[in-house]
Amino acid sequence: MNDGIQIVLMMIIGALIGGLTNMLAIKMLFRPYEPKYIFGRQLPFTPGVIPRRREEASVKMGEIITQHLLTPDAFINKIDSDETRRFIMLFIDRQIETIESENLSLRYFLERIHEGLSEKVMRSFNDALDVKVAEEGGKLYGRSIESLIPKAALATLDGKVDGLQPQLTRKISAYINSQKGYEDLYTMADEFVQNRGRLARSLKYIMTTESIVRNIQKELNKLIYDPKLTDIELRIINEEYERLKKTRLDEIVTEGDRDALIDSIAETLKRRIDIDGILDYPIKDFNPEMFNTFKETGKYKLGGNIIEYLKANTGRIVEKLHLAHVIKNQIDSFELSHIEKLVMEISDKEFRMITLLGFFLGGMIGIIQGLIVVFL
Repeated sequence: MNDGIQIVLMMIIGALIGGLTNMLAIKMLFRPYEPKYIFGRQLPFTPGVIPRRREEASVKMGEIITQHLLTPDAFINKIDSDETRRFIMLFIDRQIETIESENLSLRYFLERIHEGLSEKVMRSFNDALDVKVAEEGGKLYGRSIESLIPKAALATLDGKVDGLQPQLTRKISAYINSQKGYEDLYTMADEFVQNRGRLARSLKYIMTTESIVRNIQKELNKLIYDPKLTDIELRIINEEYERLKKTRLDEIVTEGDRDALIDSIAETLKRRIDIDGILDYPIKDFNPEMFNTFKETGKYKLGGNIIEYLKANTGRIVEKLHLAHVIKNQIDSFELSHIEKLVMEISDKEFRMITLLGFFLGGMIGIIQGLIVVFL
């Protein structure tokens, strides 16, 4: 055989061996997908490398991605980037524009978070109000009247009580000397005379009923201004006032009245607060000045707070997501044919270069072998 032909033939054979071997090795990364058996014995190299070590590969892939690619620091750097800041501010601006143009209320946002949430918030608020009013009412029920009155109001009330005796004296004097007082005294005097026997009736022959009443009025006017009676009145008024102040509320108000009063207060507060109306009130109209301030400067602080919150909690968020486990499960859910297709699409050029390199190296080895055979 001609030496040149022998060298070319060995080059071709070497190239085929090298190229086809590389092609087979690439195919054996995935094929076959399942183990093959002959006479009950599993053939070597079945299944392919990736199917055989799929579980280990998916675990390693998840660890590599989470430990070296999708790390908390990578997320934090992305969150702290100018691009993310612009995106957050753009999102806030759009929400402000929508709130203004569509007169959005708190109920709108609560319903967007979860259907029926606004009703739940309203019920929770009213229930909490009932509990709080009942709790405070229970505390007040066992307290004295004096402890329930503010100090300033109590001082004013003390002053009013101090002036009560002179007012009472003036009113009694005005009544005694009034036409009504005269008529009442006349009636009582006449009944006294008629009902006290002959001796009392004999007074009619000595003095008239009118003169008796005038004398009674005169004596009563002296009596009500007598210092001793004044001291008695003051003592009685003060004693009763101090006793009333020390009286506990549960001594004068029954439990039924207390419960009715608490329910009435709770219902009045609910009507005054009107949480249902508040939920439907446009956000921008709650406090226009505050809303405009938020539009001008507050939104930047909100954006910064969002960034800082995300940065501070990214580590915990990533940890809670269990990304390595998610990646593993996602890889395990793929069909092997799909994984092969993805790998081939990504590395098609590289695999072709490996195949061509196999042909080239095999051909070079064939040439070298041919030269050795010819010249040695």
